[in-house]
Amino acid sequence: MRARRPLLVLSLPMALALSACTGAGTPAPSTGIDVGTAASSQSPATSSGTGTTPEDASQPRLTWGSGQEATWGEAVTPVTSMSTPVGTVAPVLAKAQPVGWGFLEGKVLSSQNAVDSFDAATNSFSQHPTVAWGDRAVGTSRGLSDALPGQVIAMAATKDAVVWAEATSADVAASSWRIYRSEPDGSDVTPLFASFDVGDEPFASTRMVVAGGKAFFLIGLEASRQLVAVSLDGSQQDLVPAGGATDVWLAGGEAEVLWDRLQGDEIQVVKSPAAKPHEAAVVLAAKAEDAAPLRLLAASGTHALIGTGDRLAVVDVEAKELRQVAGFTPARLDEGTAGAGGGRSAIRVDAGFADGSSALSVAPDGEVELLTLPATEGGLAVDANRIAVTSTDKQLTVVAVD
Repeated sequence: MRARRPLLVLSLPMALALSACTGAGTPAPSTGIDVGTAASSQSPATSSGTGTTPEDASQPRLTWGSGQEATWGEAVTPVTSMSTPVGTVAPVLAKAQPVGWGFLEGKVLSSQNAVDSFDAATNSFSQHPTVAWGDRAVGTSRGLSDALPGQVIAMAATKDAVVWAEATSADVAASSWRIYRSEPDGSDVTPLFASFDVGDEPFASTRMVVAGGKAFFLIGLEASRQLVAVSLDGSQQDLVPAGGATDVWLAGGEAEVLWDRLQGDEIQVVKSPAAKPHEAAVVLAAKAEDAAPLRLLAASGTHALIGTGDRLAVVDVEAKELRQVAGFTPARLDEGTAGAGGGRSAIRVDAGFADGSSALSVAPDGEVELLTLPATEGGLAVDANRIAVTSTDKQLTVVAVD
């Protein structure tokens, strides 16, 4: 199970335990598609994120969906970019620490738990979480039949609906969970799907996407993982075998989703039409050897960020172009913090609790940037030219990205 963004407000022992799991330079736990180690002569990364392209061009063999071997274009060195704070969003709940999940019509979508809601001794919550859009609450499961106190573990939205997943404890692998939807103004909160609908399979995504009137997310353990597509009116649920999948991303506008899977002797990055999620078309594939050489890290629009062996690469899934990101390895990225939206994706680099943070970002036009961020905790809410981070003073800070 991969590290996920909440819970930010923790007792000290639990915070230290999570930090040990998701600290800087530590690979994420195994999900069945681990990056592993491949032969490479890559120069060590520098503190600025720049580096040299290795002379040894040996790579794990990657192939496009057509079966044609993928060739590597010229390596790209990230452009250092200073982000500009443009505002803060105070928490709706008093003394709460908001978790940003994305943007909707220019406002930040966040989830919030009251500080005194979590009981570390019982690993449970006493109060329901709040879903916020900007500076006002728009949704909550409180008052619904059978709804239990918990935390939001994933969220996504379109102009027509807000969708989120709640779990009843901080240990999602052993916790019940439920999917809810509401109108963008917070009205008509409705449960759509729950762990008891699928034999109490654990929630496996760090995120959720909405495409074609459906919410997509992952459930289950490594070998039995499934991609779930739930229509926003609750009338249809599709479960697609997705053994080894790590996460799901919005790609190709609102009509397709991008995800990865272990299929026979291959690790594959695939694209599924939202209308027919079972009809997955292979974008990129690699042989599933002992040291698995392919991992989907983030994606938005037409670009994906992948790990291949100990190298990081940007893939243009439409133009079928593959470029190494010079000076970076997958181990330098904190995968549990990845966010995407508006054609941009971003992941925190060497995440910690220092005075500032940095993030590696792929812009909508494919440019790779190394962004400076304020001192932050947790994940990133991402839009085409903005990123929202949870600052250490318990507010959402919005920064502009050129």
